Amino acid sequence: MQATMPDAGPSYWCVPMDTAGDLTRPDAVTQLLSIGRFQLAARSERPAGE
Repeated sequence: MQATMPDAGPSYWCVPMDTAGDLTRPDAVTQLLSIGRFQLAARSERPAGE
C-alpha cells in the first residue's frame, strides 16, 4: 500500500522504539526540515513563470 493522500490515515512505526532518537538523530530531522522550509520560501519568492 502506498499512501499518496494526506487524509490516508495516521502513520505509525510498526516496531516499538525505546526513545524517539532510535529511528534517527533529532538534529538530522531538524536539518531536513530547515532545508525544506528554505526551499519552499525560495520557491514562493520567484516571479510567476520562472
